[in-house]
Amino acid sequence: MHAESENLGWKYQDDIQFGVSLLAITQPADITTYYSCSMSLYSTDWDMLSTDIRQEEAKFQWILGINPHGNVGSPSDRTSTLSWDPSQFSEQGYYRLIKGYDNETQEVIVGDMRTTTEIQITGGNSEQFFTIIWFPIQDEFEFALDAGWNLIS
Repeated sequence: MHAESENLGWKYQDDIQFGVSLLAITQPADITTYYSCSMSLYSTDWDMLSTDIRQEEAKFQWILGINPHGNVGSPSDRTSTLSWDPSQFSEQGYYRLIKGYDNETQEVIVGDMRTTTEIQITGGNSEQFFTIIWFPIQDEFEFALDAGWNLIS
């Protein structure tokens, strides 16, 4: 995943890696003193990471923090582009991007990250949080039906 903002002479691009593998891999985030955008993944202990590859499970969530403005330049809001390459995703399952990190809001920003490959994030010098959720494709469904007619689509 890639974030990019206006080039003000300092760091203006950032990259993270997330995914699933047989072996878990994490790498700490590279903290830069001056930047016009920054992006990190967060562990369950709130450690900042640039890479968070997890061992296979039934469902995954990665917390993403992005500062679209950075700590340089004027204080007015700035926009960063957040983009990703779906060919780097696991071939199975769905990827969804929601706003926040506590799962309370559940405001879906991108319902299918395979078809939408970038968004714009605007704000000041503060971190905005999102959650990337991966869940498997469900092949079978169970329905509790009442006697009589039932409509399922």
